[in-house]
This record gives sequence, C-alpha cells and structure tokens, in this order.
Amino acid sequence: MRDELFQKSCGVVPVRLVDGEPRYLLLHSGLVRNPKATWEFPKGSMEEGESPIQTARRECREETGLCEVRVVEGFFALDTYSFRREGRRIQKQVSYFLGIVDDPSGLKAEPDGREHVLDAEGEWARWLSYEDARTTLYHEGQRAVLACAHAHLVALKILEERAAPAPAPQEAP
Repeated sequence: MRDELFQKSCGVVPVRLVDGEPRYLLLHSGLVRNPKATWEFPKGSMEEGESPIQTARRECREETGLCEVRVVEGFFALDTYSFRREGRRIQKQVSYFLGIVDDPSGLKAEPDGREHVLDAEGEWARWLSYEDARTTLYHEGQRAVLACAHAHLVALKILEERAAPAPAPQEAP
C-alpha cells in the first residue's frame, strides 16, 4: 500500500458584477479540518470520460445550483497542494476556470450538509469583493488563483484596473 495518493480536481472561480464591481463566490467547506481554511471555490474530482472543463462546470452546478455560468475563454490557473487524510499523504492538483454568473438566483439556499456546511454565522456561500475574497481565502495557492482571475478580467476590460495587476494565468495543459 502506497503512503501517497494523487488526486486531480477541477473547479470554477465564479464571479458576478454588481454595479461594475466583481463579487467572487466562496463556499464554506465541511471537509477541511483547519478552521482558517474553510472558504474555497467550488471544485471536485473528475469522472471517467470528462474533460477538465466539463468537470469544472458539473462541480460548480452540483455544489452551487448555478446552471448558467459562462466560462471565460483564455483563463486557466493551477493550484497544487498536499494534505493528510486517514494517515495518507494526498498530493492534489486543481485546475481552475473562470466563470461569469449573470443570474445568481439559482444559488442553493442551503448547503448539501457534507461537502459544504453552514459557518458559525449561518452562511455557507458568500459573494465577496476581490479584497474580501483575498483575505477570506487562507491558502496562498487559492489567493494566487483569485489574483490571476481578477487580473484576467482587467486584461479583458471586463473590469477597470484599480490596483497593480496580478500575475498572468498559467497555460492550460
């Protein structure tokens, strides 16, 4: 039995514009043990025969209830990290895509109760400004994905540049 496993997941950085300002969707995880690291983007494991973009769309839809998410062409970011579960080291690679949400009304009113749960304030999903999302995300890799997504929206002139640009997104595999 190997002591290390490799997992590949795909996810979406959901964003909507409110009066021209971006709001990024974060979900409260019920699976993360570190109480500082509980907010994340929707993501999940690939199923047989799925492409990374198909997985990202399916996971976003299943976890959030949002069916109409427009994937932004030209954006791809990769986050890699490791953690331990049941005594095994797991090396995880998450491919992220950027998705614009025009109609957030499809967002589930309640979490599924396993992957996502209510936090102490009774919230499980938050639409946050860039700065609030950046400070809410605990892991540097997820903050880097957010910064790349934000910079991509600025580069496409979907957002006006208000701060120094973030690093460019990575090439798709």
